[in-house]
Amino acid sequence: MSADRADLSYAAKECSRGMANPTRGDVVRLKRVLRYLKGASRVVNLFVWQSPQSQLVTYSDSDWAGCAKTRKSTTGGVIMLGSHMLAHWSSTQSTIALSSAEAELNALVKAVSETMGILNMLKEMGKGFKARILTDSSAAKGIVNRVGCGKVKHLEARQLWVQDAVRRKVIEVKKVSRDLNVSDALTHHWTTVDGIRHFTQAGLSWKR
Repeated sequence: MSADRADLSYAAKECSRGMANPTRGDVVRLKRVLRYLKGASRVVNLFVWQSPQSQLVTYSDSDWAGCAKTRKSTTGGVIMLGSHMLAHWSSTQSTIALSSAEAELNALVKAVSETMGILNMLKEMGKGFKARILTDSSAAKGIVNRVGCGKVKHLEARQLWVQDAVRRKVIEVKKVSRDLNVSDALTHHWTTVDGIRHFTQAGLSWKR
């Protein structure tokens, strides 16, 4: 269900991490998801009529060292075409980020990769689209808008290729406030108020 419902994306990811060796804590988390589904059994993605769009907008966010056991961070992202949500993801980063800037950068690299994949697909269909990546991290934005490692010595080549994409204007990276960052709800547990605010902005609607 999480593949279609962005509101379940983070919860499903966390529950899946305990599938191999489940603990009592994993059972508690699963029960919480089931209680949520009992109260929100139907959520739909709304694709309302809108004028033709020429730009993809991708929201990127990370929760640095959010896992208390492994201290790995979570990456969250949402790709929007106007008011239509095309894709979303919530995943645990494979390496331990040494700073919040590195965690946000990893999330930004993932967002750029997913966005460029859709751009290439649209290009093959004969449609030219622009792309804008929105992040609430000033540090990650600063890193990708310059050339080279700078003072951040531990950056790897798999991250720095984004700088070239920005330089060639394949994608544009801008700052967005956390309150308006839709992907924030894909990186940690959220309250009803925050969840409804973010997911409504992403085109989701709760149906009874």
